[in-house]
Amino acid sequence: MAKRGGSPLQKREAATIASKLNAVVAVGGSHDIAKVYWKGYLVTQFGIRRGKKSRHGHIPHALFLSEFKTMALANCTMTTDEYFAELQKKNKLPAIVS
Repeated sequence: MAKRGGSPLQKREAATIASKLNAVVAVGGSHDIAKVYWKGYLVTQFGIRRGKKSRHGHIPHALFLSEFKTMALANCTMTTDEYFAELQKKNKLPAIVS
């Protein structure tokens, strides 16, 4: 049986993650779009919904993380460097050719 109540991620955590990852946030429509770059390459993007009680269960998938690790990123127990190291382990970062 599925867990009831949905994701604990809310707008506050989404905004914290965007800030922590130095995302470029484009304001528009019913969502702001946070684009995360690594060494000049777009790695991922996610929407930040408007409204106080908006849920953001889509963010873990967009960040290539579990919900637990996404909350760790939001709560500052995972650093930005640890996040990008996690992406590197999962081969989600572009190969940079010199």
